[in-house]
Amino acid sequence: MYFKTNESEEKTEKFADFVEKTCPVTDTLVNGVDIVRTGIVIE
Repeated sequence: MYFKTNESEEKTEKFADFVEKTCPVTDTLVNGVDIVRTGIVIE
């Protein structure tokens, strides 16, 4: 990760850990999403 900040390395590292643990985008990219088709609709 790249941060442009005046915060200490320790605080920035803690923030990066928080983002990795709570970010839904990261979770989706790392774990993927099962897609299940339940049917189709034709109009």
